[in-house]
Amino acid sequence: MDQALRASLTQLQQERERKRELSRALGETVQAVMERPRLLQANELLSRHGSELEQSLAQRNQELSHALAKVQAEASIRAAAEAALKRAHDELEAQVLQRTAELEVALRTLMQQEKQLALSRMVVGVAHEMNTPLGNARMAASTMQDQCQSLRQQARDGLLRRSDLDQGLARLQEGSAMVDRGLARAGQLVERFKALAISQHQEVAQDFDLAVQLREWAEVWRGRLPGAGFQLELCGLPHALPWHGHRRALHEVLEQLFDNSIQHAWAGRNAGRIVVKLGLKAGEPLLGL
Repeated sequence: MDQALRASLTQLQQERERKRELSRALGETVQAVMERPRLLQANELLSRHGSELEQSLAQRNQELSHALAKVQAEASIRAAAEAALKRAHDELEAQVLQRTAELEVALRTLMQQEKQLALSRMVVGVAHEMNTPLGNARMAASTMQDQCQSLRQQARDGLLRRSDLDQGLARLQEGSAMVDRGLARAGQLVERFKALAISQHQEVAQDFDLAVQLREWAEVWRGRLPGAGFQLELCGLPHALPWHGHRRALHEVLEQLFDNSIQHAWAGRNAGRIVVKLGLKAGEPLLGL
């Protein structure tokens, strides 16, 4: 009886389980049947959205195709423009190189012409400056020759007096000094002309007597003074002054200062005074003008 009862209970429990399963399956079936119209509607909406997306995608693809074609056209135009610009740049660079070469040739030609013109002016200037001392020397030599002939003629005729002889000798001495100054000035001009072709740093320092040299230069400069109202003086100059230096450079500096005084400082004036002064500074001779 107990076994039968347990078996009945087990069977009853299994029946209940089958009913519950059947009821759950039935409920799911009913729910599925009820959900089917909503799913169909959702499916239809999805299909409609898919069509719209396909149309939109097709439109976007078409727009992208047009944009790509436009970009490609612009790229072609830009490439053509860059090529044309490069050709123009190359042509311009070639023209610049050609113009530069022509300009260099023109500049060299112009510099050569300027050098020739400067050399011509320099030669004319030196020749003009040399005309004065050489003319004075020739005039003095001619006067000395006439004086010698006059003295000789008086001696031959027995009419030569001591006063005439002294006067003639004085004139000959003056003429000799004038000839000496003129020739010295011409020699200095030649030296200046030669010095133009030699750089000052190529001149070798040498020993010479500065006092004697300044006196010689001063004699020449006095012969170039514009008139009687102009003077040139040497101050503080000893009888002899050994000096080691560049004689030509020193003479060129003093010569330029003297020329500047005549051409600029004394322009339009009736009198003037130049003082060449020699002093000492820290035991060393100091020359000033």
